[in-house]
Amino acid sequence: MGDFDQDTLVAMLADTSEAPGAVAAVQYHGLVSLLDGLPPTVSDIAELSGLSPDEVEDGTRALIDAGRIELDGDRVVGVGGLTLNTTGHALSLPNAQMHTWCALDAVGIPAALGLTATVETRCPHCGARIVVHVADGGATAAGPVTLFCPTGPCDNVRTDFCSAANLFCSPIHVSDWRAEHPSRSGEDLDLAATVDLGHAMWGRYQHARDEAETSG
Repeated sequence: MGDFDQDTLVAMLADTSEAPGAVAAVQYHGLVSLLDGLPPTVSDIAELSGLSPDEVEDGTRALIDAGRIELDGDRVVGVGGLTLNTTGHALSLPNAQMHTWCALDAVGIPAALGLTATVETRCPHCGARIVVHVADGGATAAGPVTLFCPTGPCDNVRTDFCSAANLFCSPIHVSDWRAEHPSRSGEDLDLAATVDLGHAMWGRYQHARDEAETSG
């Protein structure tokens, strides 16, 4: 990972809104509901979280402004990196076929949540199909797949970060792509480092799920 500072990136992508409690509730309950195949409404999240509908709406607006949520009418169809809309990053779970906003999401979410999953994406440089298998908190792939992890300014997560956070079939192809996109700043992460970053990004959701199951 070289001089890559994981904490700095996690902080960059963390919530900085004026309604952190509501934002966290929308992200957590939205993500968990999507994993269950149930895109929630604002009312659903208010009921699940114990917050008022107005508070949840405030959190939702903050997420919209930051490019951290997708809505279909009043239903959440994408949040926390997971989406029901088709993207270039397919995520196959035991009971569902989903997509993610970027390759980091595709690997990091199931790894952090301890899910068994298959990720399918393509190298942006050569178009080669990349398959990653996720299980027991780790990930494996046939070749030296490498994540380009953007580190530039991030006002809108999907536009500024996710649009370039891709897996490449090899470090060489990341270098070739970098040469073609000199304005893009970022770090090259191998698969193990990508998994570690996923745990740092989404591990809190697993902790919250564990606590909910214990209290329930």
